[in-house]
Amino acid sequence: LHRQFNPTNFNADQWVAIAQAAGMKYLVFTSRHHDGFSMFDTQADDYKITSPESPFRRDVVKELADACHRAGLRFGLYYSDLIVPAAKQYVFDPLLLFSVVRQESLFEGFVSSTAGARGLMQIVPSTGGGIAHAVGWPINYDADQLYRPNVSITYGAYYLAANRNTLGNNLYAALAAYNGGPTAASDSKKLAGDDPDLFLESVRTQEPRDYIRGIYENYVIYRRLYGAGS
Repeated sequence: LHRQFNPTNFNADQWVAIAQAAGMKYLVFTSRHHDGFSMFDTQADDYKITSPESPFRRDVVKELADACHRAGLRFGLYYSDLIVPAAKQYVFDPLLLFSVVRQESLFEGFVSSTAGARGLMQIVPSTGGGIAHAVGWPINYDADQLYRPNVSITYGAYYLAANRNTLGNNLYAALAAYNGGPTAASDSKKLAGDDPDLFLESVRTQEPRDYIRGIYENYVIYRRLYGAGS
């Protein structure tokens, strides 16, 4: 494919203009085909559109991202090749992890928060350092690696699973802990027991309540679109 694919008529600004004319508020693009062919200039291998053997040799993802930013259209990437294996490793429905990523970053891997959280799953550097020590990867970890999709998704899934396991396999509590810390989530769980509705009402601050509701709204939509357990 990398020797043959040659989209000579590709124009990122035209794509964005068509999207906006159709009323779209964001554009999500599959950055890597399921056979491993990358539409961006990855350093992992030469099976990519910018390969020296490619007739095109342009970074489609970068051009689309730049065009979206110029036009004020939100841009995100579809990371199924990373999210699905992470969900399997840490025993989550993949659609739930997609829902968390959408809530945290709208699939924009370069974003950071006012609290310093970074990347697709918005891990703060101090938490990232602890996870790096626990999993022993990547070698020579530093906080900027939280912007790498494979690091962010692996760390986010690990951290969400760790909170779930600590809080008695309660997903509402795990999500509250992911957003607002495990202490407050544990206090709410003690008050609510295993009642998810009561748990939401027992969360003392608005942000984690809205966070959990937002993720489950995403989750319900994804399950309707793609089917339960996809």
